[in-house]
Amino acid sequence: MHLSQQKIALEEIITQWEAENYAADSVFRRYYKGRRYIGARDRRVLQTGFYCYLRYKISIDELVQQNGATNPACNRAEMAFYLSGAVTKEAFLAEGADLVNAIDNAPALEEISPAINMPDFLYQQLQNLPDSNALMQAMQQQAPITLRCESLDDVDRLYQRLLAEEIDVTKGKYSPFALQIGKRLSNDFFSGKDDTHASNIHAPDYQDEGAQIVALLSLQAAVLATTQEGKKHARILDFCAGSGGKLLAMNSFASYITDEMTCNFVALNIDASNREKLKIRLKNYRNGKLDAKIYHNPQHIKRKFHLVLADVPCSLIGTLRRNPDRKWKLTPEKLNDLQVTQASILQQAAGKTADNGFLCYVTCSLLPCENQEMIATFLKSDVGKAFQPVSVSVIAPELCQKLGADVNNPYLQLRPDRHGCDGFFIAFLQKTT
Repeated sequence: MHLSQQKIALEEIITQWEAENYAADSVFRRYYKGRRYIGARDRRVLQTGFYCYLRYKISIDELVQQNGATNPACNRAEMAFYLSGAVTKEAFLAEGADLVNAIDNAPALEEISPAINMPDFLYQQLQNLPDSNALMQAMQQQAPITLRCESLDDVDRLYQRLLAEEIDVTKGKYSPFALQIGKRLSNDFFSGKDDTHASNIHAPDYQDEGAQIVALLSLQAAVLATTQEGKKHARILDFCAGSGGKLLAMNSFASYITDEMTCNFVALNIDASNREKLKIRLKNYRNGKLDAKIYHNPQHIKRKFHLVLADVPCSLIGTLRRNPDRKWKLTPEKLNDLQVTQASILQQAAGKTADNGFLCYVTCSLLPCENQEMIATFLKSDVGKAFQPVSVSVIAPELCQKLGADVNNPYLQLRPDRHGCDGFFIAFLQKTT
């Protein structure tokens, strides 16, 4: 595609995103569906420009408005392409674009305050957090591409293979199953088509290291509760299973955490489309070797569990590095609705927790109203009075030391500026009666 065509395409994508209530990646898929002629290179250019616009929407709109009087041709697609580096100044000039004044006067991205590109109500909440400027600056950056391998042997094999193929790779800082890579791998990478030794490595999942930390901590809590009960069969309920990423991670980590205990997994998945995706993932996972029961109604689950993982629907503010559009789609009204849902799930999940078992409440949010304040309200409720917060330093002291977690804080807040992963809030509540 010529630059002029790329600009038209990006403007169409932005307009489509504004008009529809779809996430950015869904907008891309829908746009490309009827445009098979757009190749991989052009898609990368469009994606880079689009995500730059989503991160710096207000600044780009203002720059276009400022330059519009002297250069009517200046638009947000051009500015996003230039600021992101997807298209060089020389490329613009080669196309005959009269953008010299506009792009010469445009600031570098690192010079743009992240506070400018946050909705006011969201900025007001984030600025009250410790080191808020560093946090918001980190939230504007692109998230690393992270894999979760199926075993420690797979980590070593894949690490060596990626090095041999000169693909940037580093091992996870906190999860021993994580690898951060410089680019997404092709679908054929593990099929054996381009490497006769590919079959020696189980295909990994793409999963943020923060999500892997959640799975590691949750599994260790399940082991602790089961051990305290004097049993060797841990019962684990993933109360908000979604597509099952954390459930699969816990199963992968089980032999690493303990080889003296078996784990029985149950998943609750209310959404029909996600439930079907989960069934497919379980069927494909190591040729169906994970046999987890899936329920669509919490009332159908009669047993109590050593661990109930409640990874609740939330604002997703902790994932803005990979989902920058979320901040523009979130409103105070939607945030209030989410809190009602979170409170309801806490009450229901508490009822599935066995005596001395753990209820693990998780969000990928940084907002106290979804995190600490939600837990404080729950603990004051009739149901919540039976629970006591337990510090993650008790659950996993070595991992908490690596994370630099405050041992006096009963909850753990992962942050992109401090831990290099998505923002997660993790609270373990043990049922004491």
